[in-house]
Amino acid sequence: MSAGQSSKVSTLWEIVHNPNRVIDGKELPFINVKHLVRIAVVDYWPHNLKEFSFLSKNRKWEWRFFLVVKGMGDRDGFLHNIEVAGSQAETLLKMKPQE
Repeated sequence: MSAGQSSKVSTLWEIVHNPNRVIDGKELPFINVKHLVRIAVVDYWPHNLKEFSFLSKNRKWEWRFFLVVKGMGDRDGFLHNIEVAGSQAETLLKMKPQE
């Protein structure tokens, strides 16, 4: 979004239930769309932060955890689980996984 442009704030429910994610009765894992959304993290899993990283099959430490987010613009307080793993987790946490 460039200066002077405004964008509609999407609700979390609209993003998750986008009708364009279903083709011929099959739900796509994602669609390439940008959204502006307001969410709050309300919980995470695993609850023990030491378990956010794990030793993968190739004997390398990797991040994998889940965030439970609540849409701030949703009338019903819609909740959704988001998996955070690999390079996305490294970007979010600004650190490499370790034991």
